[in-house]
Amino acid sequence: LAFCSAYVWDRALDGRDGKDTQTPDENPGAIVVSLLDREDAPDWAIVTNGKTWRLYSRSAHSRATNYYEVDLEEALASPSPSEAFRYFWLIFRSQAFEATAGGQPFLNRLLEGSAQYAKELEERLKNRAFEEIFPKFAEGFIAHIRASEGSAAQLDSERLSQVFEGTLTFLYRLLFLLYAEARGLLPVKEERGYHGFSLTNVGADIATRAGNIESEREARLEKAYSTKSTELYDRLALLFEVIDRGEASLNVPLYNGGLFSTQPPADDASPEAANALFLASHKIPDRYLAMGLDLLARDVDRKTQALVPIDYKSLGVRQLGSVYEGILEFKVRVALEPMAVVKGKKTDEVIPRRDAEEKKLRIKASLAKGAVYLENDKRERKATGSYYTPDYIVKYIVEHTVGPVLDEKLERLREGLREAQRKHSEAVQRQKAFQKQGMAGDDPEKVANTYRHLVDQLFDVRVLDPAMGSGHFLVEAVDYITDHMLKFLNAFPWNPVVAELRRTRESIMGEMERQGVTVDPARLTDVNLLKRHVLKRCIYGVDLNPMAVELAKVSLWLDSFTLGAPLSFLDHHLKHGNSLIGVWDMEKYIAPGSIRWQDFMRTLAGMVEVSRLTDSTAMEIKESNRLFEESQKWVLPTKQRLN
Repeated sequence: LAFCSAYVWDRALDGRDGKDTQTPDENPGAIVVSLLDREDAPDWAIVTNGKTWRLYSRSAHSRATNYYEVDLEEALASPSPSEAFRYFWLIFRSQAFEATAGGQPFLNRLLEGSAQYAKELEERLKNRAFEEIFPKFAEGFIAHIRASEGSAAQLDSERLSQVFEGTLTFLYRLLFLLYAEARGLLPVKEERGYHGFSLTNVGADIATRAGNIESEREARLEKAYSTKSTELYDRLALLFEVIDRGEASLNVPLYNGGLFSTQPPADDASPEAANALFLASHKIPDRYLAMGLDLLARDVDRKTQALVPIDYKSLGVRQLGSVYEGILEFKVRVALEPMAVVKGKKTDEVIPRRDAEEKKLRIKASLAKGAVYLENDKRERKATGSYYTPDYIVKYIVEHTVGPVLDEKLERLREGLREAQRKHSEAVQRQKAFQKQGMAGDDPEKVANTYRHLVDQLFDVRVLDPAMGSGHFLVEAVDYITDHMLKFLNAFPWNPVVAELRRTRESIMGEMERQGVTVDPARLTDVNLLKRHVLKRCIYGVDLNPMAVELAKVSLWLDSFTLGAPLSFLDHHLKHGNSLIGVWDMEKYIAPGSIRWQDFMRTLAGMVEVSRLTDSTAMEIKESNRLFEESQKWVLPTKQRLN
């Protein structure tokens, strides 16, 4: 029915554990990846230490990081132990794995139902984000501009472009927080700490005033919130600053990474800096923000028809990205006269109302003068097609393109890792011999330094998506490569990669101590740390739309989020540009050995150095950024010439 890996009571499930005398060197959370990859593997696997029970699915995007977990001891100690225990019983009883008279086992039906629910929720959010949420936030920013600047306020195409990109960045921040808080990646349960500042708490305050009846929501929020006050925006600005710079009193480490930047350097000309400055100097009045945030945070329950919080952890990272990907090719418009939404050649279009009436077109909706709406360059009101490839096709393509390259790469490493493991084993035996004589002996872990080149060779895999959009393929590639590497490394209980991950963990914990922040070391797993390395070193992307680049970063950050560690520096690998236009024969333009060629090589060396930094501390993030900026200076004259 299912694999079941049962370990001693309370043994670590995400790394080695000396109190397990039978299998101290095993990493249960990694071993399960190998189990589920076997040709004869069933659909499910259970990993347990008696206290913690995990259910893994063979069909999960990332077998290593996607699982259902119950802490049985915590469940029995909860205020409603019988209710909490029911979930454990329902999921882990043998009947849940058995095929019923009607066909599939309960767990398979549960998985399909969950996927269907997530797909329907994604579609509802996608339409709502386009038609209501985004326009509401953009309208709020424009209302604040008009209130601040009066009749002199300029709302030309350049200004509206700033509003569009600022609104998208604001939405990306909300998206990140909704997902991170739902998954417990931020300490939202700490009532006397982060919870009071959290987006969850802000949303709960708005929900109380909005009520639970959808038809009454707008009227109640209009009554409860003013168009002059910006108290809600100020609360969110403070929250963004907490995420950006950290706050020990709230037990939040420094995460930054560009997305939550609140005070970018004056000489920073990046799109992130421009959007950060926009969000710092403009606000959304309470009425607009309350409506938009409640639409984003709550949905109608199909059974009770009441408004209930959306469980964002039920959505995958790819689905979250697709919600906003459809907005990217549109622009913010302000109606200069009464407008009408009518049926166009392909989709709805927005035209002056007088033209619609003159041509006797059926008007689907009306927009008053001054209304804010989204439209693309073809005057189309809605997206005309799918913006992302279906999951099963993404999985198939990644498996059949990345897979063979990765298999070949890993096979070449096998002999080197065997030798490293043998040398480590010999060093352990020597240390034991010294200890018998009352001497300490050398630390066997020093062997890792001799074989550190194997770590570089392992991560010398490059996956490029030349039109990445929201990062759909790249997220799948990160998950696939991580699982594949784990399966390969499982054959080597000790290897220099594990030693490298241990150093990264120690670095993060040292940084947490310096910041005065407490995190559970058990959540800094080898799996999560390996995924961070894959993201930083193996993943490349290009997109013609600069806001798509930012959205891809958000997707990848969420997929590889590591508690306590800053958001990885990705600017060296994710680029705004045109993949179809470029210079292929460099030697025609830059003579090998020339000064220009030497500058080009210095840039490449700097980029390699950026990739090797683990970004486990705020200082390393700054160093990544410094090295990247420095490397770009050397290649700037060459870029200008080639442009």
